[in-house]
Amino acid sequence: MNFRLLRLALLCSALALAACVPFTPREPESPMSPAPSSPRFIINDPGSYPRNAEGASGPAVLKLLRQSRAELASGRPEQAVATLELALNIEPRNAFVWQELAAAHLARNLPDEAEHVAIRSNSFARGNPWVELANWRTIAQARAQRGDTTGAQEAGEHYEALQARLSN
Repeated sequence: MNFRLLRLALLCSALALAACVPFTPREPESPMSPAPSSPRFIINDPGSYPRNAEGASGPAVLKLLRQSRAELASGRPEQAVATLELALNIEPRNAFVWQELAAAHLARNLPDEAEHVAIRSNSFARGNPWVELANWRTIAQARAQRGDTTGAQEAGEHYEALQARLSN
């Protein structure tokens, strides 16, 4: 097959998938910032935030998320990463997709990349405590995986503080 025709077919497929995603205006992307030194969680109403990707993603992204989860469950984290990157092409600011990408990097034994992506997910979370909770767990696991026990403990404290606030 001609390479140009293949690229055109892929582009048309991507545009067709993108057309399935509802447009919702979003705030400009905030710069990625390092993890704060102390827990600073203010949760007004956790019920006002979606708890999972199903409450915040379009149908094309949800299909890709289901596919990536199946790939991870089958022990194919590299394919899961590729699938999640496709989802990010459709919804580049979807914190849930970034969160799952961080977990996939953790499954690939790439703790530095996992932490970086989890922090990026937090930058898109816009205060969603459910996203941040999973990200702090991933950050703690990534730090532990690379042998940073102090950093893992700090991230674990962030996770526990947020979990306690969500439990109230």
